[in-house]
Amino acid sequence: MSATGYIQVRAYTSTARFPLENVAIAVTATDGTALAMRLTDRNGLIAPIELPVPDKSESQEPESGVKPYTTVNLYARLKAMSRSKRKIFRFSPIPSPIRIWR
Repeated sequence: MSATGYIQVRAYTSTARFPLENVAIAVTATDGTALAMRLTDRNGLIAPIELPVPDKSESQEPESGVKPYTTVNLYARLKAMSRSKRKIFRFSPIPSPIRIWR
């Protein structure tokens, strides 16, 4: 892996798309090794996370036997969110494999 790729995360509520602040974002390798952790800002964004990815030239030959992407797990957790009626919503981290292209 000789190139660099980036993950940009935006956290927001359902279809209303209101940004969520202080969502904990964790990116791990498929073996569980932590690669990065961030908190979203008031716009629901994190700073881009830099990841090593295969060189772009490795994706030009479909029969090369090398996967032309990097697979990571992305976890997002909002500890608690209160509404005007004092309801508390809890979100559990759900692992999702993410493919990162350069």
